[in-house]
Amino acid sequence: MKRFSLVVLLCWLCSWSLMPSILVGQSLAITVMVVKDGTGTGTVTSNPAGINCGGDCNQQFPGGTTVTLTATPSAGSVFAGWSGGGCSGTGACVLSTTATVTATFNLPGSTTYDNFQLGPINPNKWHGDQFGNEVYEANRTIILDPLNPSGRVLRILNLAYGANNSDFGQSLGAFRLAFKKPETITAIRADMQVRSYKSTGCLGNPTPTTASAQVFGFFFNAGTPSSGSAIDDVIAGVQLRRDSDSPDGPGVLRVHSFVAQCSDADCVNSTFLGGGDLGTATTGQWVTVLVRWEKGLHRFILQRDTQTPLIVSYQSGGLFVADTAGPGMKHKSIGSNHFVANCTAAPRPVGNVDALFDNVFINLNAVPAVP
Repeated sequence: MKRFSLVVLLCWLCSWSLMPSILVGQSLAITVMVVKDGTGTGTVTSNPAGINCGGDCNQQFPGGTTVTLTATPSAGSVFAGWSGGGCSGTGACVLSTTATVTATFNLPGSTTYDNFQLGPINPNKWHGDQFGNEVYEANRTIILDPLNPSGRVLRILNLAYGANNSDFGQSLGAFRLAFKKPETITAIRADMQVRSYKSTGCLGNPTPTTASAQVFGFFFNAGTPSSGSAIDDVIAGVQLRRDSDSPDGPGVLRVHSFVAQCSDADCVNSTFLGGGDLGTATTGQWVTVLVRWEKGLHRFILQRDTQTPLIVSYQSGGLFVADTAGPGMKHKSIGSNHFVANCTAAPRPVGNVDALFDNVFINLNAVPAVP
């Protein structure tokens, strides 16, 4: 009897010694449920892994786990944002307690502006644009995609020289494809790559040559606009560029973003308002770039690929640029822009890129990409 009582007592004590850990484990377990809503489609995934919604939209995680949800819209859809669980906006949703979260994906008001699959350049969407007296070997055409023989891309080739009567400053040589109705466009996203480039400077001119392929536009005027003049127009863009004095190795370009206020009628000179370096790209590498003006928030969003967007606010931090007037230069485009060093000596400095463009989106479709 004593031995039996001792065993019973020990077992009873053992059960109580284990029970707190069991109860604690049960109380800290969290369940995350994702509900998808909206007119579009997309996928929600979790870190740590467990949710891939998709098909798996409900998952239990161990106590103490911080769960980060990421929403990725399908092609042709946009992620409109989160609701529930304390999450909102379009960034990551971070949870540490049981929650049901709704991810809304919508179809935007329009689809791709142009993916260049239908043959000749569409005159209802584009018109050719050229600037500068020293532009040579210029070509705009739709070609077969080198990596996808069943697809097509836009090729823009442009070579420009600097002026040969001065050793000061630069000359602009541009060759672009311009949007037909630029005043209706507030955001542009496009894929682009530089297949080859040449960027040479002048020993007698300290200003380097910059050869680039870019997406950019004139968005508003900070003063009183004058039709056909860029003075006080505010421009923004993202470019793949190579400077003649670059320390980077062969085949390396810089992805550079900028917001600037034009100082002259042709916007050869300007005041830098914001932007900066977005890393490097190599020749033959596709890069997706975004230029988006959010007038109501007085800012631009600039992005490459799925990197964290760069936000340039122009009415904060001691900076105030008025944005109520339309631009004097009504222009937004994809193409090449070369600022070539002027030089009296031979050989003349040159800027040249052979660039490809594809998958151009505008406005509601041109939204920041989700990492």
